Amino acid sequence: MATAMNTIKNIVGVEKVVVNNIEMGNLTKSFYGNSYEYKVMNIYLRPYERLQCLCPKCMKKMPIYDHAQDSYSHWRAANLNGIPVYLNYRPARIECPEHGVLTEYIPWSDGNDRFTETFNNEIAFMATKLSKQLISYYYLINWRTVGNCIQSACDRLEPDKSRRLEGIKRICVDETSIAKGYKYITVVYDMDTNRVVWVSQGHGREIFSKFCLTLNEEQRNNIEIVAGDGAKWIDSCTTDYFPNAVRCIDPFHSVSWAVEALDNVRKESVRKARVEYNKACQTYKEQQELAQKTIVEEKNKEAINTMSKDDTEKKEKYIANVESLASGDDYKSLFTVKKDEMTDEQKSVILELEEKSDILKSSRYAIS
Repeated sequence: MATAMNTIKNIVGVEKVVVNNIEMGNLTKSFYGNSYEYKVMNIYLRPYERLQCLCPKCMKKMPIYDHAQDSYSHWRAANLNGIPVYLNYRPARIECPEHGVLTEYIPWSDGNDRFTETFNNEIAFMATKLSKQLISYYYLINWRTVGNCIQSACDRLEPDKSRRLEGIKRICVDETSIAKGYKYITVVYDMDTNRVVWVSQGHGREIFSKFCLTLNEEQRNNIEIVAGDGAKWIDSCTTDYFPNAVRCIDPFHSVSWAVEALDNVRKESVRKARVEYNKACQTYKEQQELAQKTIVEEKNKEAINTMSKDDTEKKEKYIANVESLASGDDYKSLFTVKKDEMTDEQKSVILELEEKSDILKSSRYAIS
């Protein structure tokens, strides 16, 4: 059954050590001008006796020269449930006849860093998903430290970068913008293994030529396909350095160009449809106005024809003053006869004119 100490060692990622004590403490960090206090775990430990006082170069046991510091040195380990973990140990300096005075070998340290391998691996993985700023905020480290942790993990996991170029046959070349589009990098990746094999700042023939010269003659002759966009510098380098390669357009740019062409057709179709729609709306509006005008004219003619034929004189006087009537003038002012002096026949004519007044008032332009 695993003890509590062994469980903590397995979680933190340290082996072949003896844990002397574990303490909980506080750590104050400042972000954006504000200070925050966090809980931290301090683990005091030491290597096994057989792993103490080893030369970090030849890994041989050497006599102690002195202790470099009177206080403990700290190494950052992987977080434990979100709590930062620090490994505390007081290392000694050893005297090696071959390499001189050096600090003894630290089994949990990732090279000469003050971080464990587990911590550097975790930072390197998080850097593929998050920005440096978020990582530094979560792990309570400086954003420059994030780059150092990535470099340490990369150097340990892949000490020989040239091994990436072994056996490559089909490559794809592309440039991408960084720093908000102000800088560019050129990326070459192996389409068989689907991983990046070479990266350099800048873009163009000069940059891609550096990659081509990195390969030996046999590797250049083994290149079968060089894919990329339609850049001429890729064409020229392919012709000069890869005699057996076929120049191809990669699927990403092929699909991108096809989508862009389709989008241009869609925009042109929308523009033409909008013009035709506006013309149709204008024609419909004109036809509607013409139809309304025709209906009003017919109603005016019908209203005039239905007037009393016996009162011809009053009808002509009414038509002559229709504009005045339509503008809101009192139609009764057209007649000089007072209402009390009118005959029954005249009153009937006035009532008939009142019934038609609403139609004539709303159709001034039709009658004119």
